[in-house]
Amino acid sequence: MNRLATPLTLPSGLVLPHRIVKAAMTENLADVDNQPTVRHERLYRRWAEGAAGGLLVTGNLMVDRRFLERSRNIVADRHLDVAGLRRVREAAASSPVIAQLNHPGRQTNRFLASRPVAPSASDAVPMLGLFARPRALEASEIEAIVAGFGSAAALCEEAGLDGVQVHAAHGYLLAQFLSPHVNRRTDEWGGDVTGRARALLSAVRAARRSTGDGFTVAVKLNSSDFRHGGFTEDDAEQVVRLLVEEGVDLIEISGGTYESPALFGEVAELGAGSNAKEAYFAAFARRARAAAGGVPVMLTGGIRTRAVMESLLDEGGVDLIGLGRPVAIDPDLPVKLLAGADGAVLPRYTLPTVIGFAGESEWYENQIGRLGAGREVKPGLHAAVAATAFVGGELVRGLAARRRRARLVAAGAEPASYGQHRPTPARPPRRRRRRARVLRTAPPHAPPVGRRPNQEKRRRGPAKRGTRRPELLPWSWRESNPRPRASNQVFSGCSQWCRFFCLGARTDTSPTGLFGMKSRPTLPTEVWPASLLVDARFRAGDGRPD
Repeated sequence: MNRLATPLTLPSGLVLPHRIVKAAMTENLADVDNQPTVRHERLYRRWAEGAAGGLLVTGNLMVDRRFLERSRNIVADRHLDVAGLRRVREAAASSPVIAQLNHPGRQTNRFLASRPVAPSASDAVPMLGLFARPRALEASEIEAIVAGFGSAAALCEEAGLDGVQVHAAHGYLLAQFLSPHVNRRTDEWGGDVTGRARALLSAVRAARRSTGDGFTVAVKLNSSDFRHGGFTEDDAEQVVRLLVEEGVDLIEISGGTYESPALFGEVAELGAGSNAKEAYFAAFARRARAAAGGVPVMLTGGIRTRAVMESLLDEGGVDLIGLGRPVAIDPDLPVKLLAGADGAVLPRYTLPTVIGFAGESEWYENQIGRLGAGREVKPGLHAAVAATAFVGGELVRGLAARRRRARLVAAGAEPASYGQHRPTPARPPRRRRRRARVLRTAPPHAPPVGRRPNQEKRRRGPAKRGTRRPELLPWSWRESNPRPRASNQVFSGCSQWCRFFCLGARTDTSPTGLFGMKSRPTLPTEVWPASLLVDARFRAGDGRPD
C-alpha cells in the first residue's frame, strides 16, 4: 500500500489528499511596504501545480513590522493588503494553504532593527556581527505581541486561507520563550516549562479566538535547541501535551536555531536515531507522536528519499512528511514521489560552518526568488555568492526602509482600507545634527579635525589615476563624520564584509557591531592598502580605485 497517497483529515475538518506537505521557507518577495506581490502569486501557482493538491505552508508572515526576519517579509498587521493575500491564495486554488505566523525576537538582524527584543536581555546571536544585543520585553509588550498573532490569524481567514501555523521553532521569539538559555524571566512568562510555554499557548488561544470553526491552527515546535542549558526533548514533549490540551490541529516537529543550525544537519547532537543524513528529528517525532494522541504530527528536516518517507509513515512515528528545500529546487517533486520516484539529492557545501549556513540558506532563497520571477532554478549558483548577496541586499533594503516602517507603525490605530493604495505618512523634518569635534589626534592623511570631507574644495574634472583625494580615504571620512548616513553605512558594511570574506582579516567591533556606525577594523599592516582601496572605490563613484 502506498502510504504517501493516503488521505488525512485534520481535527479542524481540513482534508489533505496525501501525506506530503510543502513546509514553510523564507520567501523574501514582498514589496517595500511588506505587502504580497505578483511574485508570490507566481510562486504559489507553481508550487500548487507540483503539489498534487497537497498542503502548502507559506513562508513566515510577521506580526510586528518593527521586527522582521527578512527585509521583504509579508507583515500581517493592520496595514496588510488582504486583497493581495487573497490573490496569492487563489493562485494556489488546487491546494489548501495555511500561513505561518512569526515574530523573530532577537533574531532580527541589525539592518532591520538596531535594538531587537527577547524574553530577557541576553547576548547577541553570534553570527558575523549581523545581530545586535536584544533588550528584555515588558509584560505589556508580550501581551501586545500575543494579540498580534490573533489579529494576523483573523486577517488570514479574511483572505481565504485555510489556517495558520504559529512558529515556535528555529530560535524565533516564541522558541526563545521556551528556551531557559534565553528566557531567564522570573514572572509568569518564565520559570518552569509551563511558565515558559505561556507565550506560545497564549498565541494559540488568540489565533483560535480570532477565527471561526473549521479554521486550522497548527504549531511548529523545536525538538531541541541542541545546546547546553537550552530547550530539551523532555521539555518539548511536555509542551506537546500542553498544545494537545489547547486543541491544536497539527504539530510540526523541527529543530535548531541560528546558533545551532540543526535544521541543516550541522550539529553533532542529532544522534544515531536520526540517521544524521536524513530525517534529522525522527527520534523525537516518535515521542511526540506518542504524546500527541489524536493530533497529527508532521516531521520536517532532512527527509529526502521515498524509502525513508514510507518507513516513517509505516512505523506510525509521523502522520505527515514536510519537504522544504527539495521543493525549492524541484517544485514537481511531490507529484514525482506519488508516482513512484525515489526522491531528491540536494547539493552540499564546504564553506566554514557559519558562512556555509548563511550561504546554504540564501542559496535556496535565491532559487525561490527565481521561481517567483517566472524563471527556472539555477543549480550552479555558488553558496558564497548567495551569502554575499544576502548581506548586501539586507543591508541596503533594511536600512533604506527602516524609517518607512517606523512611520507606518506610528500612522495611527485606524486600519487602512484593505486592497487600496495607502499613501505613506509625511516624513518628519530631519533635525540638523551638530557637527561633532574629534579631540584625539587625526592620522597624517586626514583633513583638519572638525571639517567634513564635503567641505573640502572639490576639483574640477575626474581625479588622475594614481592619486588619492583626502575625502575618499576611509579614516579621514570616519574621523570627521562619526555619525554617517544610512548610505555611508552601506559602503562601510560592504568594505567590512569584503575584508572578512575575501581578505580573511579579523575585525574588532564596538558594542554597535560589525556593520554598525562605530566599527573599526583591526587589520595587519600589509593589508591596509587593499582595505583603503576598497573604501575608496565605493566612494569614488566611478567603480574604480583612485
